[in-house]
Amino acid sequence: MMLKKPTVFVNSIAYLSIILIVGIYYSVCYSNSYNFFFQDDYHLLSFVNTAYNPLLTFTEKLQALWSLHNEHRIVFPRLFVLIDCYLQGHIDWKVLNTVATLYYLGIFIIFSLFIKRLKLSIIYVVPIAFIIFQPASTDNYLWTISTLQQVGNIFWAMLLFYSVCFFSPKYFWISIILVLVLTFTHGNGLFSFPVVALILLFQKRFKQLIIWICLMIFVAMIYFWGYQNGQNSNLAGSLSDPTRLALCFGGFWGSFVSIISHRLETYYQAITLGFIVFVTLLFFNLRLTYHETLTLFNKKHSTIQAKESSVNGHFLLAYFIFFTITALLVTLSRSWSGLESSFANRYLHNSFILFVLFYCTLLYYLPTFKRSIVGSFLILGIVFNAFSWYQNFDRIIYIKYLNQAEAFNYQHDKITVENAASFNRNIRDVLAQSFQNGVSVFPDNFLQPSIFNAANQIPDFSSQYNLVISKDSLLMLDAKESHYLPRVMLKNTTLPYDGQAFVVFKSSKNTYIYPVLHQKSGRRRFMQLEPYFTKGFSTSVLLDSFEKNTYQIGIIQKINNQLVCHFTPQSINVR
Repeated sequence: MMLKKPTVFVNSIAYLSIILIVGIYYSVCYSNSYNFFFQDDYHLLSFVNTAYNPLLTFTEKLQALWSLHNEHRIVFPRLFVLIDCYLQGHIDWKVLNTVATLYYLGIFIIFSLFIKRLKLSIIYVVPIAFIIFQPASTDNYLWTISTLQQVGNIFWAMLLFYSVCFFSPKYFWISIILVLVLTFTHGNGLFSFPVVALILLFQKRFKQLIIWICLMIFVAMIYFWGYQNGQNSNLAGSLSDPTRLALCFGGFWGSFVSIISHRLETYYQAITLGFIVFVTLLFFNLRLTYHETLTLFNKKHSTIQAKESSVNGHFLLAYFIFFTITALLVTLSRSWSGLESSFANRYLHNSFILFVLFYCTLLYYLPTFKRSIVGSFLILGIVFNAFSWYQNFDRIIYIKYLNQAEAFNYQHDKITVENAASFNRNIRDVLAQSFQNGVSVFPDNFLQPSIFNAANQIPDFSSQYNLVISKDSLLMLDAKESHYLPRVMLKNTTLPYDGQAFVVFKSSKNTYIYPVLHQKSGRRRFMQLEPYFTKGFSTSVLLDSFEKNTYQIGIIQKINNQLVCHFTPQSINVR
C-alpha cells in the first residue's frame, strides 16, 4: 500500500491540473466572447437569415445551405448556427463561440484515449492539456466560423480515424457518417477518403474498401458540381518560387514557435523545428507503411499481437498523412502571398496539435524512453502555455472590445469600422433584415452616445491624452489583384491603464468608436509581479468606411468605475 500512495497522489495532481487548465481556458473564452458577428461570421448569419425567410422556397434554402464559402461547402457549420438560433430564439455568438471551442476538448479526449490504449497513466496526458488549452491561435478561440471550420475539421478527422482503427468493423456505418460530416465542414475532408482507404487496405477489409471507394467517387462528384476556386487561391503563384514553397511547408508544422516574436529569425527557427517534426514523423510512418505493405498478403505476420500493435500505428499514420495533405494544400494555395502565409494565426492551431501528434508518436515508437519524453514535453508544454497566455491575453481582451465597439458602430451608424466599405455594402441589407426578423439582437452595451454627446466638448490639453498620429495601411490580399486601404495609427505613451480604453472619432454627422491595444509590461517585469498592463496604448484604425468629414478624436476610459470621454485637440480629415 505504501508504494501505491504516491501513485494515487500523483495521479490526483494530474487530474486536478487538467481540470484547472481546461477550466481557465473555457472561463476566459466565455467571458471574452461577445454577442456580435465578427467578419466572416456574417456568412453563417446570412444562411440563418435565408432559412428564416418565409418568402423563399425550400429549394432556395437548400441552395443556400449547399453554396460555397470560398472553396468550402460548410454545410454543418451553417446547420450548427441554425440549431443555436432555433434553440435560443436568436443567434447568440457568445454561446456559439464557446460551444465551438469544445472541439479542442474533443481533440484532447481522443488523444487521451490513445494514451490509454498505450497503457500509460494520466500523467502522460498532462503535457497534452498544456499544449492544447492555450490561446496562441486567437482566431480559432474567439472567431466562431474559423473555429467551426479549422478546428472542427481536425476533430472530425481524428474521430473518423479513431473509428476506423479502433471500432469493430460492424460499426463501419459510423465512419461513413463521420466522413460526410468532415467533408461538409471543411474542404480538406475530401482527402480523408484516400487516407481511410489505405488503412482499410492494411486491415484487409476489402469489402468495406470497395464501399468506401464508391462513396468517395460519389461524394467528389457532388462536391465539385458547380465548384469555383476560392478568391485567395493561386497555385501558379505558389509554384513560381520552390524555395518559398518549401519554407512555407516547414512553417506550417512549426508555426507555434512564432508566438515568441514576428521577427524573421523566429520564423526560420519555427521552420527548422517544423522540418524536424515532419522528418521524424515521416521516418516512423514510412517504416510502418513499408512493413504493412510487405506483410499485406503474408499470413505469417498476421498474429493477434501484431494486429493489436499495428492498429495504434495505423491511427498515427492516418493522422500524419491527413495533416501532410493539409499542409500541402495550404502551402500550394497560400504561399504565393509570402512566407507569412504559413504563420497566419488561423493556421497556427495546426502546428501545436501536430506537436501533440509528435509527442504521441514518440511515446508509441520509443516506449523505452517514455519517462524522458513525458518529462521533456511537460516542461515544453508548461512554458508554451504560460508564454501563450502572456503573449495573447491583451489580444483576447482587445478582440472582445473590438466586437463591442463594432456593435455600437453598427447600431448607430450601420457600419463596422474594421471591415472595408465594400464588405459593409455587401452585408448591409441582409444584416438589417436579420435584426428586423429577430435572428440577430443587439447585446447589452455599456458604450452609449451619452458618454460623448455632452454639449460642451472642450478639448483636454492634458499630456496624458496626447496622441501621436501617423499614416498606416492595410494590405488586402487577393490572388487576382491585391491593394492597400488607408489606416491611421494612434499611439499614446502616458495614459495610465484603468480598464479598457477606446478612441472616439466624432464629426458633425457620425461618431465611431474603436478599442486600443494597451501596452503590456515586459516579460521580466511581469515575472517580478508587476501589473500586466502599463502606461500607453496603440491602435490602427481602418478609414475606408468613414464618411468624408473632419473627425475630432477623443479617448474613452474608465475613471472611478465610470466611463468618461476626453476629447483631444487633435483631429483627422477623411477625404
